[in-house]
Amino acid sequence: MTWLRYALILLLAAVCSTAMAAERLAVLELTGDLPQKERALLADTIRGGVVSALGDAVQVMTRENMEVMLTDMGIDASCVAEGACEVETARNLGVDYVVSGNVVSLSGVFVVSLKLYATQSGQLLASLRDKGEDTLALMDSLEGKCVDLVAKVKPGAGVPAPVPAPVPIPAPAEPAPPEPAPLQPKPAPAPEKSLKGPMVVTVLDAGAEPRAVLTYHPTVGARQHVTLTDTTAPPSLGKKKKAKGHTTTFETQLDSVIDRVEDGVTHFSTRVADWAMETDAPPGTPVGMKPRYVGKTFQGSMGSAGETESLSSSVIHPSVPQLPTEAIGAGARWQLKQDEVLGGRPTTTQATYTVTSIDGERVVLGFEMTVTSPLEKLEGSDTQMGTTNSYTGEISLDLGSLYPLKMSMRGATTTETQQPGQPPTSSSRAHTYAVATR
Repeated sequence: MTWLRYALILLLAAVCSTAMAAERLAVLELTGDLPQKERALLADTIRGGVVSALGDAVQVMTRENMEVMLTDMGIDASCVAEGACEVETARNLGVDYVVSGNVVSLSGVFVVSLKLYATQSGQLLASLRDKGEDTLALMDSLEGKCVDLVAKVKPGAGVPAPVPAPVPIPAPAEPAPPEPAPLQPKPAPAPEKSLKGPMVVTVLDAGAEPRAVLTYHPTVGARQHVTLTDTTAPPSLGKKKKAKGHTTTFETQLDSVIDRVEDGVTHFSTRVADWAMETDAPPGTPVGMKPRYVGKTFQGSMGSAGETESLSSSVIHPSVPQLPTEAIGAGARWQLKQDEVLGGRPTTTQATYTVTSIDGERVVLGFEMTVTSPLEKLEGSDTQMGTTNSYTGEISLDLGSLYPLKMSMRGATTTETQQPGQPPTSSSRAHTYAVATR
């Protein structure tokens, strides 16, 4: 089974790390003992220092772009303000690296602590501490020190490789001045980062006679043009809080071709031909940026029943549900379920399909789906976060094609955040998705 929402996200995050010309870095707003305006000045100073250190090889997001995008995505601003979900925020922003930090006052001196994380792995790459008598002193000092902070950013390498363990070497014959020990990143707790459980397909009702085993069988050389449409409404931040943000529609154009079919496995290439955005935000509001994967071509494969590695990673084939291997007819129902660990968080995906009609190669299905990550502590933080994605929709399939003829889906993403000693907060955002093929 595959899904449009995860297709766009994973196509950007999983594939583009090796294909994009420039990576992205976000500097989050600092927390701490200085007034907000002075902390904002320090954050801008850090952004300037990162740009000076890395040049055009890494794109640094502006404050305005981050604020609007987070609001439009329904991200809980209090969680970000507390600095407790740096990596989660970076993943929502679609950046490769994130810098977070805080300022504290100690004995009349202000001390700034900064941390650099790799977004995909959640790995702490570097940290930096600086001090000054006031904001101006910190601004003078911080910009130059950012060179050391981002030294481990490897433009073009996607996710930085972990620093290897030091190898013992014989002591030199003559004493040599000791070199400073390199800053080692905190070891990541992988292999639990992306564990995938088995895909469980359960037929709940075989349906009416006549029944048959349904399979996908695209022909070599077949081409399709696909339009993916994703509309998001302003987020709702609880019953007493008015929704903020804007309604935005993203439209992505794909061109696919079947390269070969071997032993029942279809191998294909898909090119991201174009991307467009419409929004009701005021002119000049920075709502979104053109994805770097536009114009890129990616390869994928799919079994005759629609099998892929996982429910969420299979989305490179938008909206193609996995079929049961048993014979089914009109009215049949089956369930797909998979447990896995994504980005260090346990996730359960479950979907139920119902056959509305079968007419030769044309099959119409209704479906319900949930993707759930339970409330759990974020790595390196006492803050807990959980998400639930719920969708319903209808798919029109042509079993002789890779992509569906048509798909419509409506749903919502709800995020719950719990900080120590505080009541839980939640935000929800409605989504509408569509696939159209010709």
